[in-house]
Amino acid sequence: MSFLNFASKPIERLLGVGLKAKDITDHALGCALDNIAEESH
Repeated sequence: MSFLNFASKPIERLLGVGLKAKDITDHALGCALDNIAEESH
């Protein structure tokens, strides 16, 4: 599970209030990166 890598990181400070380490999964991160890539074209 990807969130284990983020367990000791200040997720709310990095990405916004309300996000927790358990919200950062491979799927969620992949979707976010796909959306960023699509917007940059």
